[in-house]
Formats: sequence, C-alpha cells, structure tokens
Amino acid sequence: MATMEIFAYLMNTQIFKFISRETREGTNTRSSSGAWGANKIRIDNIGHWDLTIQEITTASFAYLLKRQVEPKQLTNSKQYVYDERSTEARLESVFWLHVRRALNAGFSARVPRGHVRIICDVGSTARFIQGTKPDRAARVSDAVPIQDRPNRLPGDIKVSWKWYADMVKENPDEPTVRKEYFQVVSQLLYYMKRRERSRSSCRIPSR
Repeated sequence: MATMEIFAYLMNTQIFKFISRETREGTNTRSSSGAWGANKIRIDNIGHWDLTIQEITTASFAYLLKRQVEPKQLTNSKQYVYDERSTEARLESVFWLHVRRALNAGFSARVPRGHVRIICDVGSTARFIQGTKPDRAARVSDAVPIQDRPNRLPGDIKVSWKWYADMVKENPDEPTVRKEYFQVVSQLLYYMKRRERSRSSCRIPSR
C-alpha cells in the first residue's frame, strides 16, 4: 500500500460520529481528596485550546509529521455507545489505532534528542496508585518497570451526556450540570498534579 506523510494522514482521517443508545444519567467520579473537588475549580481558568495549523507546522516536532506512514482503512459501520466502557471499546477500533499508527511512524527512525518514544495505551499500563487510575495513558516502553513508568498524558473517557466541553455554556442556570462538569476537570487535575506532575491531560467525550 502507498504511504503518505503523517500530517496528511491525521488531517484526512475522518471518524464517523458515535450514536448514543439507551443513555442513562449518572454522576462522575469523585476524588476522596477535598483539595480536588469541583468547588475548587474556577471557570475563568478553563477554555478551548484553539490550536492552529500554523502552531502545529512550526512546532519543534513538526519535522516528524513529514515522515511516512501506511494509512489504515477506515470502518464505515455504525458505532453505538451506551456508557464509558462501550465508548472506550469503540474508540479503540476507530480512533486510537490511528494515534498509535502515527506515533509509531513518527518515532520509527531516530528519536529526537531530549525526547523519548511514547506509547498510547490504557491507564493501567502506566504507574498509578490504587483507586486513582485514569482511563488512558501515554507511557514509555514495557522494558521500564511499571513503578518507574509515569503517565505523561492521563486521559478520561466520558459519555457526552455526562460531560462535554460546552455543557456549562449551554446550561448556565443548571447547578447540577455545573457541578458535574467541574468534577471531571478536578479529577483530571488530581491525576496530573497530585500523582504524576504531568503538564497535560485529555478528556475524550463520545460525541
């Protein structure tokens, strides 16, 4: 199969929208630490990350995006989601495989000085403390013992009826919505600051 640049592969790979079925309301994970509760988060510290094409193509890693990758055929079957576990399973088959493919191709040659090869995986494959395990991890090689394998990008998978980026903006007068929104944010901050001191994290909603 013909190859293409990683940048073009990522830009042109279209993922079909998930279809929600039998949605049920519920609360998001609570931290046992009061220091990381939803009431500790300030709304003016949260916003969209308006990452531009120019920022990507002029970043220090931009030359890696010119490396070649063999594209993966997309599935065109309908993807139904019911909860976080089904969302994660669907993401594995239609999204994460493309992320891993791009990472593998980007680091297929010599790893740039000052960087390490990372692997996109589930949260339990990186170091974690019992009871505080995120859904996703960006980690180093399996050759490194798990107790020395930090999670560089902790991530949570959420169904969109429990969390999405604009839920407070669209429901400004709903205190329950506000509380659940900030609870998810506080949980990721807990993973980042209290456990791994990571600089970034991600939330992947089902919509």
